[in-house]
Parts: sequence; C-alpha cells; structure tokens
Amino acid sequence: MRLFGTDGIRGKANEYPLTPEFILNIGKAAASFFSSESDSIIVGGDTRQSTSMISSALVSAINSKGINTIVADIIPTPILAWLTKKFSARCGIMVSASHNPWYDNGIKFFKPDATKLSLAEEAGFENLIFSQKPNEQGPVGYMYQFVDWQEPYLEHIDSLFDLDLSKRKIIVDCANGATSFIAPRIFKRFGGQPELLNVASDGCNINEDCGTEHTAALASEVLLKSADLGIAFDGDGDRLMLIDEKGALIDGDSLMGIFAVYLKQKGRLNNNAIVLTRYSNLGLVKALEERGISVVFAQPGDRFVAEQMRQKGLVLAGEASGHIILGELETTGNGFLCALMILQIMQESSKTLSELNFVEKYPQLIKNVEVSSKPRLETLPKVMEAIKSAESSLGDAGRVFVRYSGTQPLARVMVEAQNKEQAEQYSDLIAKALKAEIQR
Repeated sequence: MRLFGTDGIRGKANEYPLTPEFILNIGKAAASFFSSESDSIIVGGDTRQSTSMISSALVSAINSKGINTIVADIIPTPILAWLTKKFSARCGIMVSASHNPWYDNGIKFFKPDATKLSLAEEAGFENLIFSQKPNEQGPVGYMYQFVDWQEPYLEHIDSLFDLDLSKRKIIVDCANGATSFIAPRIFKRFGGQPELLNVASDGCNINEDCGTEHTAALASEVLLKSADLGIAFDGDGDRLMLIDEKGALIDGDSLMGIFAVYLKQKGRLNNNAIVLTRYSNLGLVKALEERGISVVFAQPGDRFVAEQMRQKGLVLAGEASGHIILGELETTGNGFLCALMILQIMQESSKTLSELNFVEKYPQLIKNVEVSSKPRLETLPKVMEAIKSAESSLGDAGRVFVRYSGTQPLARVMVEAQNKEQAEQYSDLIAKALKAEIQR
C-alpha cells in the first residue's frame, strides 16, 4: 500500500499525502469509489489544528463531483461510524490521527454498513486516488451542517443499557479530543455527574500528557477524590483505558477478560470465543482458557480484529491498546460503549472494578524502535537471529512478537517472559539488532 496503513491514511499534517492539493484527489476518489443510493457523505473530525483544513479540502472535492456532504464538525470516530449506518450515507469520513500527537492527522473511511475497508478495497481506492484528473464541467453538490447528531446517538445509547450512575463517582479524561463535547451528556443520561479532565482543546494539546497514553494524572485524581473509577479516552474516542478505585490501570486485556466472562455467563458469547492480537498478554489467554473461553488471533489493527470477529461469527474482539469492539452493539471500537458496559457489570455484580479484574499478567515489554524503512523482517539476518535466540530461550514460558507500526515509522518489539529481567534482556537484544540494521 502506498497510502493506507492499519487505520486509514495517516501522516504529518500539511506534508504529503496530507496536503490540501493531494487531499482533493482523495476526496474526488471517495465520491466515485463509494457508490450507493445515497447522494451524501458524512464528514467529521477531532480537535487537531489541521482538521478543518483537511475536512474543507475533502468536502470541496466531494462537492465538486456532484455529491453532497453532511458535516458533523467535531465528533468521536465511533459515533460518526454509527451515523453513517443510521442515516444510510454513501460513506463516512473521519479526520483524525487517534492517539497520535497533534501535528499528525489522518483520514478514516467507513462503508455504509459502518465497517472499514478491506485490504482489497483499499488497493482499489488507492488506484483511483492516483488516477484522478482535472474535473470536467458538471453538477456541484451541497454542503449541509449536521445540526444535532448528539441526540440521535444519546437515544441509541439509552436503549442499550439499564444504568443508574447517580451514586457513582466517575472521573473522565477526554484527552482534549473529540469526546469532550458529548461525554458529559452520555454519563448524565444515566444520572451521572462525572468530573471531567482535559476538555479544553487549543488545537495542539490533544493527547498531550493525558488520555489513554498518559494515565498517571487520572490515577492520582481517582485516589485523591476516592472515585469508583477513572475513564481515559484517546483523541477520537475509539479507545479507552480505565483506572480502578485503587489507582491501578485496567487496560484493554483486562477489560476483554471481564467482558468475555460476563458475556459467557449471560449465554451471549458466541462459540465461547473472542478475537485478540498477539500483543495481548499471555496471562489473559491462559486465564480465559481456564474459564472455557478460546482465543482467535488476528493481525494488529481494529479493522483486522473486526474482520475476524465477523468471519468467525463472534461478538467480542479487541486489543490491549483499548480498541474493543462489542459486536452485539456496534461495528467498531467505542470507548463510550466499553465504559458503560463496565459500569453495567459493576452494577449487576455489586463488585468494584478491582474485584472484577482477574487477569494475572506475564511481565511484558514493548519497545518502539524508529526506523528509516520497513523491509521484510525475514531479510534482516541480525534481527532474525535475535528473535530466534529469544524464542528458543523462552520456550512455552514466553512470547516474542515483532512488527512494524502501520501508522508511524516504528518497529515494535514485544517480549513476554516469566520475569521482568528476561523480558528486558530479550527485548533489548532485538531492539539493538533493529537499530543496527534499519534505525533512522
């Protein structure tokens, strides 16, 4: 792929491919690629400084091809996906770089059924982008403002949960991102009065020392205020991390464990199986197996776990990063749904979040190594030698997983072992080999 990574098209804003000139080609291609009875495409974005520039270019290009646009302005990714399906749009386009820094941005696409493009569809879309020519004279589409997208979504959420949050003390970190504007309304819908952190975006502070990537301040606040839990969203709201009442981090792996057991108890866990990636902790896999729940592994990336979930007829898929898909409810990762589901489980079980968490994790280290290129790992002898040495030494008591980031110039090295010293030793060994061969 020349443009698409694991989650749409992503890069530094105002640099290729996210320049206004090239975005016009992307928008024109989108108008042609997505075909349905609808004459409208929904466009939204997060709070980054560059989002309006990118959105404007997309809207202009789409309108120039005679297709209407419905602009939702600042909106979380999962809600834009839901609206795309709810209102039978030709497609949904989200401008966001998720948990990345403010100077990055990206473009994500949702089909009319609110799912993401397959690899084959992305390849066809890319070909169309690179074959764009100057427009010929023709009809021009309209740009409409989506006046109130919040109320339809609040009604949808209301129908999914039976919650009373009036006695819950909840602290919510919105990462100065797209969840800032609707988060209070969602929790208040169930009687909650959440304390909100990081809801003052200036265009450059999204994810800065806050949100899913930086939870220390949220943990301190939970302890200081004796809260029931803390909820951290990322910049576009498709991921979350939780802090329990003791100040401990509850990541995507722990949440997947809690959700899987709950759904199995309710008789709603199809085939008693869930979808994870190789980044999920071996402790989670073993704990689930002890409880009669099997694991299907997918490539990293929410698109791939979603595809596996649908192909296997399952209802739960997710990643340690906090991308979790509750397939009974929606088609993509949604931090709000996951937060409300946990609160529902806490309410029904009369347990605290720490009491619900049963996953004992193996020591795991993930090292990010900056790279100047992304050759196949099999072509790097020093790297392969380091990986094989680690795997041989660890045997069945650990795991090694090395891959390139689909959205950043990084190689990720993950090592699990029975003790932290082993994990550090072998992750260092592999990282040094990568640096020697392809470091920037």
